[in-house]
Amino acid sequence: MNYSIKEISEKIDGIIVGDENITVSKLSPFFQAEEDDITFAAEEKFLSKLKDTKAKVVLVPNIENLPEGKTYIKISKNPREIMPIILDIFSKKIKFPSKNIEESAKIGENVEIAVGVYIGYNVTIGANTKIYPNSVIMEGTKIGKNCLIYPNVTIREHTIIGDNVVLLPGAVIGADGFGFVKVGSENKKLQQIGRVLIEDNVEIGANSTVDRGAIGDTIIK
Repeated sequence: MNYSIKEISEKIDGIIVGDENITVSKLSPFFQAEEDDITFAAEEKFLSKLKDTKAKVVLVPNIENLPEGKTYIKISKNPREIMPIILDIFSKKIKFPSKNIEESAKIGENVEIAVGVYIGYNVTIGANTKIYPNSVIMEGTKIGKNCLIYPNVTIREHTIIGDNVVLLPGAVIGADGFGFVKVGSENKKLQQIGRVLIEDNVEIGANSTVDRGAIGDTIIK
């Protein structure tokens, strides 16, 4: 999905410096951003390295003498005030379950799925994986081959799990972290738009939680 920077700027009362007609694909951390991304540079340690990010659009304070070659959205408000708005723009809406295994799910060969398991929209599960009762695998998740998912495991949306991964009972993968910010007298929720990536041959303990990143990904090796 592409997002108009003109619309983004309007929602945060920003000023565009550069091409206001371009679009971006996602919000990313400063040094991990790709060319089609938008990123933040609110602190001096990032402002001094604007040429080092690949992002073609950068959110910056209302300053002058910005390096050429990028489009900027200048913001006069405190970054804490606009962060909830920006994260809400880029957060993905979750479809509500319609059946135990959604028709768009892709299930590999010899996958065993127990009673009471929910498998969401566009989930991919690799061959020989076993999923025990009452586990929930939410939309867009990709699970590799030969994985073992014990009872009552919750895997939140868009999680990526490699091969030979073991998730012990009660594990929660991809939940929101503690994402709140004080704006005036209110505590504002920060949508957590990162993912969890679990690489091959990892075991996650019982009743443990691996939170998704606020913007970037949480990676378990």
